[in-house]
Amino acid sequence: MLWLQRFLSNHVLANQPFGLVLVVGVIAYSQMPRARDPEINFNWINIITVLPGAAAEDVERRITDPLEESQRRSVKGMRFVSSTSREGLSNILVRFNQMDERTFDKRLIDLRREIQNTYTDELPSEAEDPLIYEITASNSLPAATVVVTAKGDDENLRRQAEKIKKDLERIKGVDRVESLGLSEPELQVNFYPERLQGVGVSPADLADTVRGYFQDVSAGDLQTRDGQWLVRLQGTDGDPATLADYPILTARGVVPLGSLAQLSRSTEEPGEIVRFQGQPATMMTVTKQADTNVLELIEAVNGYIEQRNRLKQSTGVELVLVDDQTVSTQEALTLMQSKAMP
Repeated sequence: MLWLQRFLSNHVLANQPFGLVLVVGVIAYSQMPRARDPEINFNWINIITVLPGAAAEDVERRITDPLEESQRRSVKGMRFVSSTSREGLSNILVRFNQMDERTFDKRLIDLRREIQNTYTDELPSEAEDPLIYEITASNSLPAATVVVTAKGDDENLRRQAEKIKKDLERIKGVDRVESLGLSEPELQVNFYPERLQGVGVSPADLADTVRGYFQDVSAGDLQTRDGQWLVRLQGTDGDPATLADYPILTARGVVPLGSLAQLSRSTEEPGEIVRFQGQPATMMTVTKQADTNVLELIEAVNGYIEQRNRLKQSTGVELVLVDDQTVSTQEALTLMQSKAMP
């Protein structure tokens, strides 16, 4: 105990470690991420798959059931699987048993592989690529909610909202951005029944032909003197005037598509309608990545909104931050600091 007595009697030597601890503590505190809730992984995985235009029964039979069966057959460690099928959308929630992080990562890789294999081999070609993401304390609740509003519900609002969504996704610390009230573009082919009947073409045959024009086809390889080339046919664009000239094979020969149907650009029928102060709008929820400082993230989002609103006269849209976690996070930090002070 002689060394302890000498340490306590030497005030300079005793104060140096104490000061070092304070400095290290201040530095560590300044670098800690600011968040209202602790980072928790619930071992939950959400799988979202879109099948445009399909009824709820078709979504369940063609999307949900094959995906669920592939997971139960090949993925280990699942506690339960819950699914919801509605018009055009399949949502599957997978809960894994409690396990260490390394094992969970392996199970997640297995699940992703099985989902991708099922998507390639069993799901219909018109189904979109499944979206797979973990549900954690960081991304279960939005860190910020941004509204994009305009004077009219038109193509400009949709196009500007798509660009804003991509910009928000590129902000450092953003995990994902979910949009509400953002209608997808749609090419409408309104056929004339009497004309189809006159040339011996059924609506199903016409739909298959139009769908074929939008498919990318791998046509094998071509051997030339310069070498071997892969041939790929790319589907046509969505210009109604261009598509109207495409040939349709009928019982009376080949006729242009425009003589059998009226083609126009529009948007799909909205599943949600968003209004902000009486004007058409799109709502976007921003979730953060793990260990991201939510205060810095909100500051970056505010900076983007301020910069983007300077162009509202030319873009025709305005951004409004309607909700964020700044106040609740600041209150939690103030409470913690007050409790930590002597």
